[in-house]
Amino acid sequence: MKPFEEEFLKEQKIDDKKKQPQKKMTKKDRPKLIEGSEVRCIDGM
Repeated sequence: MKPFEEEFLKEQKIDDKKKQPQKKMTKKDRPKLIEGSEVRCIDGM
């Protein structure tokens, strides 16, 4: 695992903790987040 990927995962976990109390994920929200993550990972490579 690259250091960049580890940092990215840490940020994601922090973001998840912030988002969860506010509202539950809807099926509409999930695909957007997954697409965004893939784009960021590709940019990092």
